[in-house]
Amino acid sequence: MDVIKVSKPRKVKGENYKVYCDIDWLGENKSLWLTYPKEFDSYVDSSSVDWVATALLIPAMLAKSDLIISGTISSSLYYFLCSDIQKILHIQNPDLSQIKIHVDEMALRCKANDYQSASGFSAGVDSFSSLALLGDSQALKPNYLATLNVGAMGKGDNARKMLKKYATRLTEFCVNHNYKPLIIDSNIDEFFEGLSYQATHSIRSAAAILALGGAISRYYYSSTFEYPSIGVSKTYDMSYADPILLPLFSTEATEFRAIGTNLSRLQKVELISDYETSYKYLDVCVGDPAKRLKSDIPNCSQCWKCSRQIMTLELLGSLEQYSDVFDLEKYHANKQSIVFKHMMNVLLPNRPNDWDVIKLAELKGVMNKSNIKALIRASKLSWRLRRFIANKLAKTYTESI
Repeated sequence: MDVIKVSKPRKVKGENYKVYCDIDWLGENKSLWLTYPKEFDSYVDSSSVDWVATALLIPAMLAKSDLIISGTISSSLYYFLCSDIQKILHIQNPDLSQIKIHVDEMALRCKANDYQSASGFSAGVDSFSSLALLGDSQALKPNYLATLNVGAMGKGDNARKMLKKYATRLTEFCVNHNYKPLIIDSNIDEFFEGLSYQATHSIRSAAAILALGGAISRYYYSSTFEYPSIGVSKTYDMSYADPILLPLFSTEATEFRAIGTNLSRLQKVELISDYETSYKYLDVCVGDPAKRLKSDIPNCSQCWKCSRQIMTLELLGSLEQYSDVFDLEKYHANKQSIVFKHMMNVLLPNRPNDWDVIKLAELKGVMNKSNIKALIRASKLSWRLRRFIANKLAKTYTESI
């Protein structure tokens, strides 16, 4: 089997605090790096490769190449990276092969004396519902909210610009709501060529947090799916296994937990529609980053995530409250074509969050349950028929609401 060799990480202190390592990637010279706030510098151990091994695991498995990494790794993390985690990843994506990981030594990580917790903040439905859940308890409320550039913001210059935009939003939000901002930039995404962000997001975020050593004692990761959908199987979205997979990335010093798995997508939207802070900040968009950078509002109002969110808010009677973050004129002018995108997803297998919108439409009397069930069965016959049925469902929805 081929081998990928990674040097011991080094820290750079300057305008940005940075940790990086050089990599011999099958004969090609590369570098893996990550920046972090100055306040975390005393916790970032340049000899620790917890974050490096986590960040490079999937790319190495895809390359069918063992990892040789100079440095020390958490004993518990090393065990699970070599066993359970690889098993789960292979089941989710059979193209990923079992590999070996070689490090200089294993170590027990020390917990920080001043306990600090954090939660990811993308301003989406999952992150806002997590804040609503955690904020009810002073003991659970996170100290930090984190915005991590690990692949969701696009590539190259656009990713840096999006991070700057999101960092401004995060800082403003934290000042107004008594949190501390945690902003991390990285080039982790460069190593995931050919792998979608949706299929790998949890492990990317875990890697970024692990780079901080024991500074974050507990990290809450907003869960995408409800418990009935949780399991380990071949999938397009890593988060189907989050409550199972995330704790395996924990070290002796940092614990990962999924939050919000007890709620369906519909329940989360209902929760945040009473959470006034979301009216100004909600951002669910997965549209083109270049176009989003030029827009005054965060959501394109027509991608598949925007269409699902707008339809849900419309059915709940809460859409007008979000006029600052969605282009409602665009939605109403192009409703059938926008709803069509959602219906195309509904007709795919294993789409519980998309199906939630249909269940709500049924409850509101907008769509007929028996007709939809029959159409979904018929849509499996061909791609052309699926498009025809999705368009029919979109027309029914548009004319009924």
